[in-house]
Amino acid sequence: MNWTRKKINWKRLVVGLVVFMSLLDVFLLANVTWRHFRIQRLIDEEQGILDLNFPPLSEKQREEIIGEIFPDFTWIEKAIHGKIIGYRVFRVTTLLGYAYQVREDIPCPVCEDVRYFVGLGPENTILDIVLVDNFHLYGNPLPEIDHQIFLTQFLNKRIDDSSFSNEEIKGITGATKTTQRFVDGMRGVKAIHGKESTVR
Repeated sequence: MNWTRKKINWKRLVVGLVVFMSLLDVFLLANVTWRHFRIQRLIDEEQGILDLNFPPLSEKQREEIIGEIFPDFTWIEKAIHGKIIGYRVFRVTTLLGYAYQVREDIPCPVCEDVRYFVGLGPENTILDIVLVDNFHLYGNPLPEIDHQIFLTQFLNKRIDDSSFSNEEIKGITGATKTTQRFVDGMRGVKAIHGKESTVR
């Protein structure tokens, strides 16, 4: 029997590989895009449910809260950073400081989501923290004194000098998730403000 070796057509092989890789890329891109839109739709639906329970603040409410932190402000400049909305706060042309609106969702039937504003002075000092919704414990609002004791430990500290570690923060007894989400929000503010300060 006479065996003959077929000559490999390298050109056809390379073209075939290129076509195959191109089709694979198109398939993978379509798959990733479909998954992205599906996930985004789920996020939007979940956000819609959250907004029904915790309606977004109106412009008037937002300005009233910022006014508690900066009583003599005249205008604000807004920037959105994911779940955190930042505001540069001015009196005429003078920068008074920064306000950050934080929203941390808690997937827990007996917990309230954590929503608050942090006010920072020009030197990165935490001037004030204003809660949009009071902290809750097993569905009941915590006493005002508990809020004050918890929040006071953050005031007058420089946001860039604070690590917000579990050892540094004294949490609210029984409200572990609320405390953790609050601290997560403060870490988020620290990270965003660090970037904001470098571009001023």
